[in-house]
Amino acid sequence: MSARRWVLVVTAVVVAVAAVVLVGMRGDDANKIATALSALAAPAAVGIAVWAAHPGLPPQGDLRVSNTRRAVAGRGGRANATEAGW
Repeated sequence: MSARRWVLVVTAVVVAVAAVVLVGMRGDDANKIATALSALAAPAAVGIAVWAAHPGLPPQGDLRVSNTRRAVAGRGGRANATEAGW
């Protein structure tokens, strides 16, 4: 399983456990716990967003492409290579 999928699964489990705990508590206690969870979740969400947006590895060098065809999009939005442009 990829790291991104693990992050998604762990996040879902943590949210589910927090929801169950908060539902089973009294109002005052649940309010304090919810405030603390929110204070922790905000920077965690920003960190996950930055991690998700960050490219994996730096480029290893230049990429050169040659002998490519021209792509033309049809009515369905799909692009097929044509012989034009060779």
